[in-house]
Amino acid sequence: MAGGTIRKALAAVSLLIAAVVLLGGCSSQPSSARGSTDGLSLPHLATKVDGEPIGLKPVSLPASVARHLPKGLKVLSLVYWSRGLRCQAYLDVPAGKGPFPLLVELHGGEIFSGDPVHYTGYPTIDPSIAAGIATAHAISFLPNYGGYGQSQGTPGDPYQNYRDVVNGLSALRQISGLHILADATYLWGFSMGGDVAMILAAHDRNVRAAELVSPYAGPVAMMEWMDAQPQDALTSGDLTDYATMLSQYGKNLTAKWYQENSYAYSSIHIPVLIIGGAKDPGFPPALLETMATGLKRYDDQVEIRFFPGGHAPQSAAVERAEAAWFVSHGLRFSWPWS
Repeated sequence: MAGGTIRKALAAVSLLIAAVVLLGGCSSQPSSARGSTDGLSLPHLATKVDGEPIGLKPVSLPASVARHLPKGLKVLSLVYWSRGLRCQAYLDVPAGKGPFPLLVELHGGEIFSGDPVHYTGYPTIDPSIAAGIATAHAISFLPNYGGYGQSQGTPGDPYQNYRDVVNGLSALRQISGLHILADATYLWGFSMGGDVAMILAAHDRNVRAAELVSPYAGPVAMMEWMDAQPQDALTSGDLTDYATMLSQYGKNLTAKWYQENSYAYSSIHIPVLIIGGAKDPGFPPALLETMATGLKRYDDQVEIRFFPGGHAPQSAAVERAEAAWFVSHGLRFSWPWS
């Protein structure tokens, strides 16, 4: 598969809010088989608590995708419990004993919880996208939050998605035979997944660096930014989000929902790269600059770069910038097709 094809798929996964096309469908129930695969296995636990693994199995890939994978790399599906839901994630495991750093890729999606739609196609991580992010130098973890793909439920807010990621990481670390380096977790968050990444970075001391592509700035920053804009400068998507937050959560920005789903700037002290689209209608450069300024008050390792394009811009120049940035912060990185 050509690099551009998979990058376009990754870009589609990252889209948020205004550009989202609602797809119907029923939740696909993940397999409950625990199993083992090539030396990796799960403990036999009896309870259904958050973070408990349920099943682990290899996934089938089209030959056009599989031939681009690093030699010996396995793409697996991990099912685990989170918030009373069976959640599912994909896992890329390189050949060799490791230990390996961990690359966590967090897709975009809906902001507000309680949407009745279950996303079985878009936006989710599927096996081909999981293979497209694979690298021979790190274990890649690609979770589908509750309400997406094979994970049960309906889309939650960023904090609920964060909980699904944390529980997935707990299940991941219970896989026997999987060797992950401590203090070497790298985050890659797209759109709403950028917010999830930063909530995780504020709580997980294993996180070494985070890259955010057209990230959601969190509800506090969004409300403050929209309040500061002339009414005629806001898009229909902005106005809809504003009205939804007011109706569901009020305007008290110190309330629990706003705080849980927003960046805890003072708790983030890692290298952060923000990539934005120069013509992104949803998260324009001015908003991302405001977000970067908030981070820089506590973190002098924040970079922000804009590229031609709209939401989640994708190009050879973006790919080179991403790869070089990860390498500069300790993660050997190369695309399967490079």
